Amino acid sequence: MSDSDLSMYELTGTRTSPQRMRVDTEDASFEIGRDVNPVEYFLGSILGCLNSTGTMVARDMGIDVEELEVTIEGGVNYATYLGEDSRTVRDCRGSK
Repeated sequence: MSDSDLSMYELTGTRTSPQRMRVDTEDASFEIGRDVNPVEYFLGSILGCLNSTGTMVARDMGIDVEELEVTIEGGVNYATYLGEDSRTVRDCRGSK
């Protein structure tokens, strides 16, 4: 597969605060840190990829997908971000 066979995407991010980033795409803009945090955006993008890839594979196999529900989980230790020893486990709000 050559690069000319790929759908290419280019996004631009602009820092609006230490906790927020505005992202501009060809069709839309959104702000990470306002609606959901970066980890939730990342996990949500994986879910979107699973949905679109699963739909394409099912279509190629002649399978009709009527419903799909997927749960994803990820963990982050924010201690270092908060200036603490990384062995201290905190959530994004600073709670232990």
